[in-house]
Amino acid sequence: MSKYKVKVSVELVECDETENHEINQDADGSYSMVISEQDATSIDMCEKSVLQIAYPTIRKAVSNHLSLVSKKKAASKSEKGDEIIANSHPYKVDGEIGRFKFYNSYRLS
Repeated sequence: MSKYKVKVSVELVECDETENHEINQDADGSYSMVISEQDATSIDMCEKSVLQIAYPTIRKAVSNHLSLVSKKKAASKSEKGDEIIANSHPYKVDGEIGRFKFYNSYRLS
């Protein structure tokens, strides 16, 4: 049975960008927001900002992981010549990390 390492990285980096409390997806797939120095030095606001950005990041990681696990499981049960297909309708989850969806895969003989 496989094992999985769960990795999380959170950075608070000083920058010259315009303050923006909206969550943005960056080109590398990560999520970010720009907070003021005042917010960055406030325990409550700093925690709030980190948690706001954490949930979309966690949902994306879990969604991608479950889609890949489903594909791997379907492939392990397939025979030579079978095609692995991702369901066109995502499986919707309303979990502890909020609402997200992932794609189940199945083998087509």
